[in-house]
Amino acid sequence: MVSREKNSIEISKSELCALHLLKFGAFGGEDRLKNGKNFAFVAGKFRLGAEVNLICEGEICGKLKIISSQKITDEEKQNSVFENKRPGNEAIKGELSLNSRIIGDEFAEFFARKSSFKNPRISAFFTMADPLHRVHERLLRLMIDKADFVVIFLVGSSRSDAFSANLRKKTLEFLCENFLVKGRVLLIDLNDFSALNNHSDPTLECAIAHNLGINKVVFGQKHKHVAGYFDHGDMHSVLDFCDYENFEIWLMPEYVYCNKCKVLSSVKNCPHGSHHHVHYHTRNLKAMLYAGILPPALFMRKEISAMILAELFPNRFADLQALYDDLFPNDGLIEPRSESEFYEELMRLYQTSALKT
Repeated sequence: MVSREKNSIEISKSELCALHLLKFGAFGGEDRLKNGKNFAFVAGKFRLGAEVNLICEGEICGKLKIISSQKITDEEKQNSVFENKRPGNEAIKGELSLNSRIIGDEFAEFFARKSSFKNPRISAFFTMADPLHRVHERLLRLMIDKADFVVIFLVGSSRSDAFSANLRKKTLEFLCENFLVKGRVLLIDLNDFSALNNHSDPTLECAIAHNLGINKVVFGQKHKHVAGYFDHGDMHSVLDFCDYENFEIWLMPEYVYCNKCKVLSSVKNCPHGSHHHVHYHTRNLKAMLYAGILPPALFMRKEISAMILAELFPNRFADLQALYDDLFPNDGLIEPRSESEFYEELMRLYQTSALKT
């Protein structure tokens, strides 16, 4: 929507995020990326030299001084990193200034850490964390071992059963603050950037990482958008578009819990058959959580399961305090307890070994 009276352009949160990424250099200096994504910003006709306000959710978030415009095709409009829901096929270029702090502080921290190393080894991990489970943590620990620091890019989900963006971010923040080495991991929230929704464009993820000076990106071999294909007898995938200099892509095998090894291991280094393997399928974990069931700690940390259940089932118990005091041991002090604390204590009882049969 373009307002002539206010000389302004209404943009979405996704487009605001894309403008920040553009300003931070995440899209590089070309007109388009190797995978065909472009940066056409459709806005209608404005006179050259005009200063246009950018409006997001009713607030001025920046300005754009128009320096040129051009016609684009419908295909170019649809294949842009911007949502481009405004009418017309007139794309504009201009000098951009942004005053919104969306993701700005996180990128400022990224560049500060990057500059503190002479030749930094930086790895990137893109995830929806929907939900965050033990395999995510395992991969992150492996990455931290091989890098100066790891950047976790939290991407959005448009799936009908997705947990809220705030909840997914909250679980990742908890993991980073309590179980990963501080200073070796950084979380950047790209939930609002719809072009990365559902973790569906690994080539765009690689382009963003490379343009930011990141050396390595990790994907799982079972990632459905990294499907391989044969061409003239050779194996290829969409990641062939990502042959950047000094850039590495790790394709990690599937991780399972083996009830013979008694550890989390990859299917490549476990000597036992698949009938000994417990798989980490997110659909099954979500089915349990949406049913109100605590997944075993084998799958997820109890604190993270508790956070999710407390949000999914608020005020679930008529008298939580009485239930808590009756079920769990205490030191004689009665203190108000949250639903998350209740689920955590319940998991501790599940894990008690004395009476196992």
